[in-house]
Amino acid sequence: MDNSRTLIFGSGDTWYGQLSLDSGHSNNAMFDFYKQELTGFGWLEVTSVRAPVSVLTYERQGRVLSIQIEKASITGSRITLTVSPRGGSAPTMN
Repeated sequence: MDNSRTLIFGSGDTWYGQLSLDSGHSNNAMFDFYKQELTGFGWLEVTSVRAPVSVLTYERQGRVLSIQIEKASITGSRITLTVSPRGGSAPTMN
């Protein structure tokens, strides 16, 4: 987890904010992982785009999850997960 790029409010199943991760796995492997695993946790896929900066969007219980995955500068990938209430009622994060 990259603490300098992570900002989380709340706890449990109601948290929102942005979580930044660095992974030793490739961006394609991480895209496949999230696409395969999230539905098992009740997240419904809204859309996904595999690209140099891939984006997956999911929804569950009035919350939206957006995942950005890009190749890290040396090896692996950089992943940013952003969770917010549907409709954008969360406060602005700076």
